[in-house]
Amino acid sequence: MDVTRVTMADFAAWLRAFPPTAVVGQAVSPCTCPLARYLRVLVPEAQAITVDQDVILIDAVAYSPLAWAADFVEILDLGMDGEVTDVTAEYALAVWEDVEFDLEASPASLVLLAAPRLMTE
Repeated sequence: MDVTRVTMADFAAWLRAFPPTAVVGQAVSPCTCPLARYLRVLVPEAQAITVDQDVILIDAVAYSPLAWAADFVEILDLGMDGEVTDVTAEYALAVWEDVEFDLEASPASLVLLAAPRLMTE
């Protein structure tokens, strides 16, 4: 699976596959946020996946999240006051819809990740 081709619409479809009250991840948790869990499904062979506003790491390969992914993580985390909190599919989709509205673009065309980048220390 080429994760650089995953779109915003793909992520929303994954969220919609769950009952509204199903926990799909945790806010303020880079390893268990909904995007990290989604990527774990797409790349099951990965040993480690972390997601934050600035970088997505898949087995130490760094990707720059595109605007919608960074916005999703930021909005999701802001509502939790720094506390690791379970996130339901319904809540994640509400955040996704806020991000989609703000972008005013077709979510099918908005890929999740830019090409891998080199990590600098």
